[in-house]
Amino acid sequence: MSDPTQMTAEIRQMQENIVRLVAGNVTDLHDEDWSDHAWLRIGVNFELLLKDERTSTQALVIAKRGQGDPVKLSFRLGHQARQAFVALAEAMAQGGGAVWTVANLQIERDGRFTFTFDYGKPPRLSGDLLATPLSDFLVRYQADMGHDSV
Repeated sequence: MSDPTQMTAEIRQMQENIVRLVAGNVTDLHDEDWSDHAWLRIGVNFELLLKDERTSTQALVIAKRGQGDPVKLSFRLGHQARQAFVALAEAMAQGGGAVWTVANLQIERDGRFTFTFDYGKPPRLSGDLLATPLSDFLVRYQADMGHDSV
């Protein structure tokens, strides 16, 4: 069995790698050209059924152009980032631990990040294809920054 301190360092290193990979994907937007946007906050909701090798992802970025208002944009999470999430789940489950089914990642422009994990049924992979856990992402950002909702 691994030293728990070492495992924590390994997990932290894996999380930092995911953050770098996700931040590198942010300009690959679904419906728009990145152009001269600057990102302010990134959010990823990653669902995983490890035994079935199924995943579902929602990836959003709060960005703005120049002095414009912040907007919420959807981007594609690259293959390497998706694989890094799967590897993180596998590493966290080593030693008989539970496998998370939903990982939420939030990255701030200054490099701070937070991961949260859920272990219940992942909504989209369980059939709720309309589940949008990041639908209020812009509103939460504005509230955190002390701005009124748009």
